[in-house]
Amino acid sequence: MSPLNGAADDQLTPVRMLAQYAYCPRLAYLEWVQKEWADNYFSEDGHFTHRRVDAYTEAVEAPTTRALNLSAPKEGFVTKLDVLEQDSGTGVSVEYKRGKTPRDGPRESELVQLCAQALILRENGWHCDTGYLYYSGSKERYEVPISDDLIHETRLLHREMKAQFAAQVIPAPLVNDRRCGDCSLNSICLPEEVNYLRRASESVRPLWAAHEEGHPLHVSENGSKIGISGEQLVISLKGEIVEEFRPLVADSVVLTLFNTKQLTNADFFFAGHGCSLKQRAKKTLLAAFERRMSEELTHPIFGYKASYRRTLTLQARLLARHLTGELESYPGLETR
Repeated sequence: MSPLNGAADDQLTPVRMLAQYAYCPRLAYLEWVQKEWADNYFSEDGHFTHRRVDAYTEAVEAPTTRALNLSAPKEGFVTKLDVLEQDSGTGVSVEYKRGKTPRDGPRESELVQLCAQALILRENGWHCDTGYLYYSGSKERYEVPISDDLIHETRLLHREMKAQFAAQVIPAPLVNDRRCGDCSLNSICLPEEVNYLRRASESVRPLWAAHEEGHPLHVSENGSKIGISGEQLVISLKGEIVEEFRPLVADSVVLTLFNTKQLTNADFFFAGHGCSLKQRAKKTLLAAFERRMSEELTHPIFGYKASYRRTLTLQARLLARHLTGELESYPGLETR
């Protein structure tokens, strides 16, 4: 099976995908298999760094060619070279990178990217035994020899990535890694949250009626979860978020508007057996809803503050992690 969408095994792998897998397997899976993406300062700065080399050109005999698209069916790669420098049958890839030259040398992902590009150049007839990384922050070129060990590592990583993606199992998040803070997909990946929930132990306690007149509740849906939100009983069914945000957002907004007399019976008009809000009242309701969504709460599980809008997105993504099998249960939002 293809690592992307079920096509044949001979589907070519973008070199950028392999480089991202070397940097963080989970990042590559989210972007290339689940088709997730988000920009941040670092990704936008990277686009800016590549602004001069992204104009498409064809391979010519000139010493320098920019934004050259090449493929290598035997190796299984496809790429767009930032810069190709060639002379007398020798080709060298120059890959542009944002920031300054790392003190400890290039990252593994950068080495793998250059190596895969060198293999593509070789398959297309160029002699290539070196490559360069150009760091825009320090305006330095860093030479990378294409050694046999690096070639072996690159091919091995390529096979590992294809097997991982074909299995349709999302890789585990990095743990306490500084790369997560710089990643544009941090709020989608949820590394801290997923790792915390995997470590957390679950305890089950009996649910008792508050008083003798309390009606019994029977929940037979497998995977259901019962909790308390304020004074509200909350039931989360497997595959759905039920009654989780209604008391916190919708009910709270409506009750506040009526309690503060911002909405009254005069704001409704009646027709037959139905009624509807007047136009001015609709604007009042929507404005109050937006204010509520912007208010912050302390998440009862993770302990950090977030707006209701952000929390709703967070809970939806945690539900997705449960439905895809990464989390054993859905951690419902249970505020006090």
